[in-house]
Amino acid sequence: MFSKPVLRATTRSARHIHTVPTLPLQEEWASKGIPQLLSKDGFNTAWTQYQNYLLTRLTLKTQGTEFENRSVSDIVISSAKRSQNTSIYHFASQAFNNHFFFQQFSNKSQGSVPSYGLSSLIKDQFGSIEEFRESFLFEADSLSGQGWVWLVEESDKKLSILKSYNDGTPLYLPRNQSMDLNGAVTLEQYEALETYKKMVDTKLEDFTLPLLCVNVWDYCWLHDFGINGKAEYLEKFWESIDWNVVNSRVYNLTDVE
Repeated sequence: MFSKPVLRATTRSARHIHTVPTLPLQEEWASKGIPQLLSKDGFNTAWTQYQNYLLTRLTLKTQGTEFENRSVSDIVISSAKRSQNTSIYHFASQAFNNHFFFQQFSNKSQGSVPSYGLSSLIKDQFGSIEEFRESFLFEADSLSGQGWVWLVEESDKKLSILKSYNDGTPLYLPRNQSMDLNGAVTLEQYEALETYKKMVDTKLEDFTLPLLCVNVWDYCWLHDFGINGKAEYLEKFWESIDWNVVNSRVYNLTDVE
């Protein structure tokens, strides 16, 4: 789903080559950028060049391994569970996250809003769409360093905001990397970690379903917004969301008004 697999015949065997998938508006964005969010050069850096780098490295790292013919998302989940596959996990997770991020934008001329069902879930958890927006962007702005911030759906259908430092993933709880290990661990974070451990030990759900993602790695926003431009970047990100994409990611949700 998150990379375009290509099987190329060689004299020995078929090789699985991960190539950069085509985004719905890629041709337009490559020539003009994403309106109000990224310039043409910013898009080229954050998507075309970086995604190509990640998938090229992933192809090389997985060649001749059990991961060679798997999808990117499958590689993320499988490699996340083994410390000896850290390098493979890194490139797969970053490729998954970056693609997930760039899939959720649209033309500014095509307005969209959260569906009735998604709006209800958001209001149940956060009070209102605006309160969710403030919380989501605050978490992204306060993430120190590199990483991702997600809106995720839990197994009980409740929504939550997840910070993933560096190459963390929402697809496997023990590797969501929601704690900044360079700083002090709060009691709340410690309790969350203990909860994750119990869920894994008791074979309960060990993943969350990602619905929305913001990329806070500086390669994505530094070119167009500068050293002090993170907050502005986050505002523009919010204005650029294609909610039709986000609505489609909610699991088994039927809108009934």
